[in-house]
Amino acid sequence: MKKSKIKTSNIIIIIFIVLIILVGVYLFIQYNKPDLNEFENNPSNSDNSTTENSDNVINPAPATKKVTIIDFAFMPKVLTIKPGDTVIWTNSDTFLHTVTSDSGTELNSKTLEVGQTYSYTFDTAGNFSYHCSIYPKIKAKIIVK
Repeated sequence: MKKSKIKTSNIIIIIFIVLIILVGVYLFIQYNKPDLNEFENNPSNSDNSTTENSDNVINPAPATKKVTIIDFAFMPKVLTIKPGDTVIWTNSDTFLHTVTSDSGTELNSKTLEVGQTYSYTFDTAGNFSYHCSIYPKIKAKIIVK
């Protein structure tokens, strides 16, 4: 009879320890996960400076916008910019990714390891859909207008 009680109490202790470890891992992941809202409406994603052209008309200076690759997604999924703006993609995921045009050759990054970046300056208006060539279901779009 004592042997079965010992086994049961050992099982309960093991389950309790596993639960504590799982909660710890979950909290660690949540604490270290970046705030995705930060990437969608971050004022640092744009540069509001202006320049004057020869007709003394104030035009926005080219801006640098950021796209983060995280959790198997491009964030933001749709980004609207102006001609002359540069977009910088940063791989913040734990897997390799690319930035590849759906049609055309505008976007054609090398394989980005964690922490690596790729940039492209959009000089013409249009819609530029792209994906990750390693994980083709990861898609996004740049709208230049």
